[in-house]
Amino acid sequence: MFTSRTPSTRDFVSESTTITIGDSTADSMTKSQFTLMDSVYRRLQQVDDDRSRKALARKLKDKYERACKVAKKYPLKCILDQFENTTFDLAGKRVGPEHMKLAAITLLKNEYVNELDLRDNSLGDEGIFYVTDLLPHNIYITRLNLAENNIGIPGLKAIIQTVMDNILIVRLDISGLRDTQQLNLKCTKCLLLKWNNQ
Repeated sequence: MFTSRTPSTRDFVSESTTITIGDSTADSMTKSQFTLMDSVYRRLQQVDDDRSRKALARKLKDKYERACKVAKKYPLKCILDQFENTTFDLAGKRVGPEHMKLAAITLLKNEYVNELDLRDNSLGDEGIFYVTDLLPHNIYITRLNLAENNIGIPGLKAIIQTVMDNILIVRLDISGLRDTQQLNLKCTKCLLLKWNNQ
């Protein structure tokens, strides 16, 4: 069972216990009653989190649509569908650098997205610059897939610098670089050192 001296301290003692929070004491309850109350509380928290996520997603969709209107671009459904997900998955959607800029502006304040899957989107160096500008401002993104995006030396340098400055990135895929013959060995060595030191 459960005795609590503070709201966060839990000690299982026996089959029946008294719950004390602060100076107030509740009646005795069994372990199963406490478990039921705890599961109800967790479910209510989850419902509240879902409501918060949906509310934020609505705001982000509106923000993206406004940014598209200002840029005189049509909002892409594949981007609008991603704002409630923890993985912003645009793999193979060919959004291009212009829409990546608009999506990056929208993702600045998104605390639910923790992975960007942008592989095979023809972002080029310009689109990569928008992604690397986003990452220092969004501390929740920890995984990044930029494979097959026609990335050249300038884009690679921007990625390396961003990853070196951002210790929160734990997974990065940049396979399929454009100028593999001209890759700057120094940048590649810096990236390898960063990953080996984690």
